[in-house]
Amino acid sequence: AATPAELAAALGLHAAAEAQGLDRFLLEKLMEHDNER
Repeated sequence: AATPAELAAALGLHAAAEAQGLDRFLLEKLMEHDNER
């Protein structure tokens, strides 16, 4: 289980990625990976 500090760090990274428009890019990469299985 993640500690509160780890959760806060993950949320911070997510917010930063979203602000830079990387969220969609990462989602597309994950979907591509899923389709290859």
